[in-house]
Amino acid sequence: MTGDERPIIPRFEIGSASAGLNWAAAYEVVCEDIQATLALVSEKLAHASGDRAENLRGFQRQLVSCQRELLPTDTAAITAAHSLCDRIRTSLGRSV
Repeated sequence: MTGDERPIIPRFEIGSASAGLNWAAAYEVVCEDIQATLALVSEKLAHASGDRAENLRGFQRQLVSCQRELLPTDTAAITAAHSLCDRIRTSLGRSV
């Protein structure tokens, strides 16, 4: 991964969140992770066409929906949002 594609919060820190991390801070971090992933998708979309562009638009829709529905108190959703960002970044790495 390049510096721009690294997860905002390392995986081991996600696990420690359930052990007492302030969920408001975890919420802010996941929001930043979603924004960074959206920026990466948008950058790739600027140079894509056809099926690739449609796939990237799908990623954008998933991220925006996730961001809209995310609540600071929903710990499962926070973890799922990080997983979504990881899956999308992994997919972008494979398809470049």
